[in-house]
Order: sequence, then C-alpha cells, then structure tokens
Amino acid sequence: IALFLALAAPWFLLMQQRFDGFLHYFFVVQHFQRFAKGGFNNVQPVWFFVAVLTVFSLPFLPWLAQLLRRNKGAGAGSTSAQRAVIWLMWAWLLAVLVFFSIPSSKLVGYILPVLPPLACLMALGLAALPAARVRAARLWYASMALSALASWGAVVGLSLYTPDTWRDMASVLRAQRQASEPVLMLGYYYYDLPLYAQLAVPTPVIEDWANPQLRQRDNWRKEMADAGDFLPAQASALLLNPADLAAALCRSPVNWIVATRAAAQNHPFLVPSDALFNARGSLLWRLRSDQPEVARALRCEGTPNAG
Repeated sequence: IALFLALAAPWFLLMQQRFDGFLHYFFVVQHFQRFAKGGFNNVQPVWFFVAVLTVFSLPFLPWLAQLLRRNKGAGAGSTSAQRAVIWLMWAWLLAVLVFFSIPSSKLVGYILPVLPPLACLMALGLAALPAARVRAARLWYASMALSALASWGAVVGLSLYTPDTWRDMASVLRAQRQASEPVLMLGYYYYDLPLYAQLAVPTPVIEDWANPQLRQRDNWRKEMADAGDFLPAQASALLLNPADLAAALCRSPVNWIVATRAAAQNHPFLVPSDALFNARGSLLWRLRSDQPEVARALRCEGTPNAG
C-alpha cells in the first residue's frame, strides 16, 4: 500500500494543487455519487457486464467450463496451493463483477479488472487437461486465433464505420478558413472537428450555461460546465451564453459557425441555404459581420465592423 501511494499520490496532489476542488470532484462526485446516485449517463441493466464478458470471452469460455467440470471450481484433486489460487481468482472476478453491476451507470471499461483472473481461470482450465491431449492444445490455439481475428476485425470495422464523425465538415472548414478567422459552435460540441480541422485554439461554445437544469443531465454540457469550475477565466471566454453571441461575432469581420439546425433557428442571420456544409442536422457557415445586413442583424453599429 505504501508503494502504491508513493507512485500514485503525487499526481493527485499536484492536480489538487493546480485545480482546487479536484479531489472532491474526482473521488466524491465521480466515484461515490456516480455509484450511489442516478442521473449519470450510460445507464445499463444489472446483467450488462455478465453479457459483455460472455460475448467478448466467447472463444475461451469452454476452458472455463472445463475447469468447473473437472475440478468443480475449487480444484478438486489439485494441491492446496493450486486450490488457493483458484479461489482467489474466483473471489477477485466475482467481487469486481458484482460491485460494478450494482450502479446504474456502467461503462465497458469498468469491468477491465476482471480480465486477469478470468484469463487465469481459463488457463487453469486448459492445464487441468492431461498433457497427452493434443486435441486440446489445438483447440486452445484455435481459440487464440479466433480471438485475435475478432479483435482485429473489430478494430478495422470501427475505423471504417464512423457514423458520428465530423471529418467531412472539418475538411471544408480546413480548406476554406484562414488561420485568423474564429470558429464558434452553437447548440452542440463537435468533438472531433477541432482535430480534423487543425484548429490551433479552443473553440467557444454557445449555450445557456446559466440554466440550472444544465447540470442535471450527464452529457457534454455538464462536462464543460464542470470543467469551467476549475478554470473560470478560460470558461468565461469559451463558454458563452446566447446573449454573448452577437458581440463575439462583431469582433471579427469573418467568423465560422457550426450549429445544429434547431439552434440556428433562433438566429435569423443563419440562413440554411447559405451554409457551406449541411448534414445530419448540423450546418457550417462562413459569416461576414462586415456586411451591412449582417452587421444590422447583429447590431454591430459602433464597432469597427459596422460596415
């Protein structure tokens, strides 16, 4: 425990030193409250992790069944040391599985700590077979090959099937935007767009951040609002309210706006037919606030871009 604390504690202490309130947010909010309360995302049924482990361990499940069948789970006929290891692996696996199945919020990554004991039990299932069982060894290698092939196929499939990416929009933005032209997001945060568009600075997001209901749902809005609590100066410049949009646009003669169709309806100067990109309910505009009609709509009179 002392070695663990020596390795891990400095990072937590430095984070707390840099971001006041980090320890409370990390341990209390994101651990205890996420475990004990509702209102968080990724709500799944109690059997979710059992199903996940069954599906993703499928090629090797026969070896776990072999251990249960021949040794009845605790290693009948094995040495006391072997039985102790088997019981330890089962206790490890079940403790983690039950613990993370209790809360309603479940991410697949939560169950990763059960993989070492699960792999150990499967290997013990193979070891329980007589050494002369050549067929068993072949089946083991077949299980490994099938698992590797399925993993490779999943990686390739996920890299090719990306329905939620905004790479196409980012390509338009990167090709036509000048480096000095600001980009603003309205009504949604497009996570991969800054990466693919090669934006050098963070993108302001327009939303009703003063709405107390905003933090009641565990989504991108709550994530940004929570992050803003740790960096209030940056938050005031990047998390803008709808009333701040016109002033932000008037500061530059050319702005790029990425918005959902629903959010754009609240701003008459965002005409869908003028968008340079339109797909999946989101649009991209190149807005010139130095044009008289746009300046009037934004009420930029009295600014350098009044036209």
